[in-house]
Amino acid sequence: MRLDAGNPKMRTLMRDLWGDSGAEDDGTPESWRMIWVPPAMPRRRLSGPYRGAGRFSKRLVFSQWAVAPKSISILVSNRSQSLARDAARSVRGDSWQPLRYPLRPGVRKESGSLSKVWTWGMAYPSWVLAELGDVTGYTRRTGQSLPVDPDEQRRDVAERLRPRLAELAERFGEGRGAVDARWYGVAGVLLDRLAATVSGAPWVGPARLGLVGSLPGNSEGIHAHLEALDDPGTLGAQPDDLADRLAQLALAAPGVCALRALAGVESGDSSEQWSDALRWKPVRSGALRIGWAMLRLFDRAEIQAAIWAGFQVDHGRRLAEEDPESRSQAYLRAALDQCLAGDLDAVFSEYLHQIGEAVGMFESGRGTDAMTRVVDEVVSALTIKTANQQLRPLTVQDGRVMEAEPEKMPCRFALRYGDAAATDQAENRSEMVRTAFNSPFWPFALATTSAGQEGIDFHRYCRCVVHWNLPSNPVDLEQREGRVHRYKCLAVRQNVASTWGPDVRVWQSHDPWKTVFRIAEEAVASSGAGDEMRPLWVWSPDSGDGVRIERRVLPLPLSREQGQYGRLVRMLGSYRMAFGQPRQEELLAVLGPDADDADLARAAMIDLTPNDPAASTGPWPPERPGREGRSSGRPRPVSPPGR
Repeated sequence: MRLDAGNPKMRTLMRDLWGDSGAEDDGTPESWRMIWVPPAMPRRRLSGPYRGAGRFSKRLVFSQWAVAPKSISILVSNRSQSLARDAARSVRGDSWQPLRYPLRPGVRKESGSLSKVWTWGMAYPSWVLAELGDVTGYTRRTGQSLPVDPDEQRRDVAERLRPRLAELAERFGEGRGAVDARWYGVAGVLLDRLAATVSGAPWVGPARLGLVGSLPGNSEGIHAHLEALDDPGTLGAQPDDLADRLAQLALAAPGVCALRALAGVESGDSSEQWSDALRWKPVRSGALRIGWAMLRLFDRAEIQAAIWAGFQVDHGRRLAEEDPESRSQAYLRAALDQCLAGDLDAVFSEYLHQIGEAVGMFESGRGTDAMTRVVDEVVSALTIKTANQQLRPLTVQDGRVMEAEPEKMPCRFALRYGDAAATDQAENRSEMVRTAFNSPFWPFALATTSAGQEGIDFHRYCRCVVHWNLPSNPVDLEQREGRVHRYKCLAVRQNVASTWGPDVRVWQSHDPWKTVFRIAEEAVASSGAGDEMRPLWVWSPDSGDGVRIERRVLPLPLSREQGQYGRLVRMLGSYRMAFGQPRQEELLAVLGPDADDADLARAAMIDLTPNDPAASTGPWPPERPGREGRSSGRPRPVSPPGR
């Protein structure tokens, strides 16, 4: 069922999220083709729907009307799904429908044999592939700068893999007969097992990494798959493209990317410690859980449509009809293409750095508890269930308005935060929604009322606040926008990355975000401009082309909100002046249109920036002035210009 926006505010919000599909390109990325927010500091060149979307931000929508969040989540999700399905059908045919669990390994009822073993290449965290596909080692070896060309690196990894695959074929394959697609799933495991044998290290197979114990319900089939990965028996002939496929998995498979990122957060800059962390069982276990959660995400109907929509950007061709198994394999290739196009490797690195710091991983050192908390949050964000909102259509029959049968409207691209019913179940759902919004993955829009206005952080991947309607006072406006203006928020990370990201020390770090913020703090402190806010809470590059916390207001033409907004901005300027923190635009709104003198602006504010003891030439703390020199604590009166 396709719904019409039917509201100018709703249409404006949709254009703000993904541009106008029927108009010329306005620079707004088509976010309905993307599965995650592009990394602020990509390590490989972005392509497909992520090309040119480096400054994309999620949207946080506030409304005073209780019914608005539900309507926004239904209509925005419905429209994004409609666009994605149309694009998918242009690639897969007009009769395209989402497959049922296209990437879920199973057991065939007829024969009892295992099906879709080849999907494990996406989920299994192979440390051999992680080292081969490591962009840090690639830049050190080739001297290239970031972001690197992913196609060049893929070819480099494929050439380095071919001798190893030949050895695997001698040990585990017949080398003749039909091509065996299981190689795509088991090759990473066999490479790790062979490497452990050569080094003399104890081998911990995938069945002992704890995935089955973390899954709900009966997981006997999954356990059988994990056992078969470790001991696949005799395999048939290797596919001709096995080296190329494994090279792409080394660069972009979710399990491998999660392994690299977890090891980087665990070890920091040390290459030796990073290599050890790749083999540490808690890191491997966590990466396997994340890889499995990504497979479940890719199985969702709305994600399948978005994957094919993203595939259309660079390929744009219609694929021939295939049998169900071949359709699943084609979808896996499209999903892997999206992982490489959107640099999932850098996405996980940025995301896990934030969670690791939040749980105190950097201070506590190596420990399974902190690692488990990091992985739990990622898995929770990836596996949040699609919300099915009920829609009650109205029809007209014989001149009478009738209520039709209610329809379930799946919501995943946009969600609402906070429920009217104050129950434990509603609170748990709200926490899961908050976790998902604070991840780089869907939802890309979150609509809420005052329930999300105070004491809750939504800053990790959002720097744009949309005011569906205006609050009645400046305190509420400040509270709304304060949800995204926090420590290491998206705007700060994007600006810090553009300023210090090109530093070679960042390129060669296995935790680039820890390194880039350390470099930024050192640079700001050495310049004498350091304080307790910059660069971790506030930072804008000197070039002036940085991003900012954005405010979107949606007043209808000729409505009261147009005049209300001007008054609210002036009140906000006065409110912030009381704390000595006026923003330039709001300060000028208070002082009037003629107040363009910088001295006038400085005279009307109180500077509460913390003093730097090291920069003081006198005694510390400074002596209190006498009564004659004591400040009144109020701004000096300012006469209008010309008087």
